[in-house]
Amino acid sequence: MKNAPIAAESTPDPRGARHPQERSWWSTLKDVFAAPPARRPSNSIPPRARFSLWYFVVAMVLLFLIEGMLLTEAVHRLSYSGFKQLVRDNKVESVVLTQNEMSGRLKEAVEIKGRTTRLFTTVRVDDPDLVPFLDQHNVQYSGRVESQWLPAILSWVVPILLFFGVWMFLYRRMGAGGGVMTLGRSRAKIYGENDVQVTFNDVAGVQEAKDELIEVVEFLRRPEKFQRLGGRIPKGVLLVGPPGTGKTLLARAVAGEAKVPFFSISGSEFVEMIVGVGASRVRDLFTQAEAIAPCIVFIDELDALGKARGATPLMGGHDEREQTLNQLLVEMDGFDSRKGVCILSATNRPEILDPALLRPGRFDRQVLVDRPDLNGREEILRLHARKVRLSPNVELRTIAARTPGFVGAELGYTLQLPTEDRYLVTRAELLDKLAVLFGGRAAEELIFQEISTGGHNDLQRAADIARRMVVEYGMSSKFGPLAFDTKHGPVFLDGTASGAKEYSEETTRDIDEEVARITHETYAHVQEILARRRDDLERLAQRLLETEVLEGEELQHLLYGATPVPRSAPAATATA
Repeated sequence: MKNAPIAAESTPDPRGARHPQERSWWSTLKDVFAAPPARRPSNSIPPRARFSLWYFVVAMVLLFLIEGMLLTEAVHRLSYSGFKQLVRDNKVESVVLTQNEMSGRLKEAVEIKGRTTRLFTTVRVDDPDLVPFLDQHNVQYSGRVESQWLPAILSWVVPILLFFGVWMFLYRRMGAGGGVMTLGRSRAKIYGENDVQVTFNDVAGVQEAKDELIEVVEFLRRPEKFQRLGGRIPKGVLLVGPPGTGKTLLARAVAGEAKVPFFSISGSEFVEMIVGVGASRVRDLFTQAEAIAPCIVFIDELDALGKARGATPLMGGHDEREQTLNQLLVEMDGFDSRKGVCILSATNRPEILDPALLRPGRFDRQVLVDRPDLNGREEILRLHARKVRLSPNVELRTIAARTPGFVGAELGYTLQLPTEDRYLVTRAELLDKLAVLFGGRAAEELIFQEISTGGHNDLQRAADIARRMVVEYGMSSKFGPLAFDTKHGPVFLDGTASGAKEYSEETTRDIDEEVARITHETYAHVQEILARRRDDLERLAQRLLETEVLEGEELQHLLYGATPVPRSAPAATATA
């Protein structure tokens, strides 16, 4: 067996010479970086604990600083006159002359600022008698030519590196990712086919939307079944509806049912400050999706990316958002739907989307995910009740009836419990609602001859109903079947956005008078009822002080003498 070569140990000789086999520190450093990385065994240290190049750089810098501060002999900075005085005193041993300064060595060490040193330096002055002066005092002198290329290079390189470092720091603070090379990479979260555990069984209250998406699930499961007949999956499916109705959950359920990879990203994550970054991310997203097709790409809050072009003409036509939208349109036209890539998006503002997104071949299929009806709310409650222990007396159907639109109810006001979900309301029913809203204030005025701020919200709601009856519903005897509504707010968002009035000031005054008439007539009717049935009012108030809650059946018994039905659930709807 051959003997392994043994590296010779470098030993400096007494004269300071270096043996031929000794390697310089620079050669050793180059070997470290040039050596191929060794294969890491399976039981090696974790990646975060491995050797890092930056640790080595920091250690080298600290070593050089320590050597410069502690191991290097101190150098005294002299004035030119002080240097000449030392020469006159025959204390200077040697001097090295350069173009701008002189450095030298004293014959004997002197103490300077607590440290003993023989080295000095001074600025060179244009003195033609300097050389004869040094010869006169037997001072050894020599010249040295300074190289100017290193300072010149540093004067250009250091500012560039500093600018680049600041730029990188700001970009990372803005969330641009891990570096310049990753700016254009897609930031979508990718879930494997077995990572999404949500199915249609976990989504309730949107049965119509689930029925429309079953076709997409079937195509992703068995694409050959449709391809034999020439069928193609929709390129884009747009989920529209109010906030909180389960659009994102429904998209995850489609991926969970189909057992395909799922890309999830928000529309706002495409848009950055630098023009072109968003477009690059769109290209990268579609490239990744086509590579692992069949899959689902879900873009949440599509309105952040797909807002109609030209909606803000002052911003011009070349901003980052529009460039990103253009790239999305191109990519949706370019990929083949037969590969099994389906684009799902969600928005609650479809009215502001660019028309090019909604044309056939792109997001041409829209699925409405609306607020659940009575049966849908009951299904949602049963879904949430799986992990909650409930009393046997709790009836989820009753709770669903008390939460239309899933708006919670508080104590301190009268809650009208509907017997069913209503989509059409008559004029008489609206007037009855006004009467109920005025009941608290009218009772205060009747009993206490004083009014309080307790009916603040009731008055606001009553004023809104009365104005809608006149302006929107055509329920005014003065105007007849005329509608003056000019509001153009979001379709699925509650807002008060309104456009310019399209009627005269005289009509505005007549509308205000008609609203006031309906309000005052209804309030007077409520006062008349309460005054006539004051005994019933005081009996109800006394009962509320005792129980704090009155159910509809008990209320009917107190007012009309009907036999009350026992309470079936602990929750209450009519409260004081």
